[in-house]
Amino acid sequence: MPKSDIQKRVKFLDQNEQKEFIELIKTRIRNGAVGIAKISGVSVRQISDWKNAKSTLPVRVFEKLLVLAKIPRPKNIKIVGRYAHTKSAGMKGFIAIIKKYGEFPKNEKVRKENWWKWWKSKGKYQDREIFKRKFIKTPERNTDLAELCGIIIGDGGITRRQVKITLNCETDRIYSEYVMKLLTKLFDVKPSIHNIRGSKALNICISRSDLVDFLVKQGLKLGNKLKQNVSIPQWIMKSQKYVFPCVRGMMDTDGCVVLEIHRIKNKNYTYCRLNFTSASPALVDQVVHVLETAGFHPKIRRGGRSVQLEKIDEIWEYFQRIGTSNPKHIDRLRRSGSRGLRHRS
Repeated sequence: MPKSDIQKRVKFLDQNEQKEFIELIKTRIRNGAVGIAKISGVSVRQISDWKNAKSTLPVRVFEKLLVLAKIPRPKNIKIVGRYAHTKSAGMKGFIAIIKKYGEFPKNEKVRKENWWKWWKSKGKYQDREIFKRKFIKTPERNTDLAELCGIIIGDGGITRRQVKITLNCETDRIYSEYVMKLLTKLFDVKPSIHNIRGSKALNICISRSDLVDFLVKQGLKLGNKLKQNVSIPQWIMKSQKYVFPCVRGMMDTDGCVVLEIHRIKNKNYTYCRLNFTSASPALVDQVVHVLETAGFHPKIRRGGRSVQLEKIDEIWEYFQRIGTSNPKHIDRLRRSGSRGLRHRS
């Protein structure tokens, strides 16, 4: 394809025809939208935008899909430049500014001043859907909430508007389903989940200001956890009923079963270790305290950043008493030769 055509786009003159085209392609390409996304080198969300005619298709993708799906070329289309829409979009923006301010600002300072005048006099009083807080159920303190706190302490983050939990899209695939069900059960909200392009990570997100406020009230940290020396909230630490589920959530996210290999007299010996790692000294101390209080014998390793159970009998006992909701830990134990353990469903 000539270099000048690389950024050309296919525009359907009838948006319904674009929708029908994508739907037809989905029936001809294996795995539907996922298959189209893989072939096109875009996200599944982009396929949805094409289907809803929110954006045009690149010519190179359009031609490739025609060949693979073995369908005739639609007639009611037009080849346009990648930025052909900018002129009409700019005009719409210009008209909107004139309606709002009465004139087009001559410089950025004037524009900002006018915007603040509009916001203080009209904007903040408008009944807009985007400004409304969305409902969440607020549960009483219970073992499920304590476990979620542990999950967020381990692999989660809280911003002013969003709660996000980051997991491995391969090893934590089954566990991610458990976390989503837990969030829905607690707050009656369906989380969104999406893979992070170019990595093996996935994000589970809920964008609710009320949820952020609720979790902060439970003692979780807003913003950078490490800078604030993240720790287990006191209401959890004071009760074994809550502290075990919380530690379970932390171990399921920031913990792992490690197989250490030691070579002695030309023979390799493999030892199981249950390891929890954190850069927060306060959190490491709390985990050690919880395990010691429960009768375990944890060791602090790796410069004070890791807590380990090093006796296989204690590792078994940990999973029997405290448990796990992440099956990858039990799977790894079984592969090491340990038997008879099951993850929580």
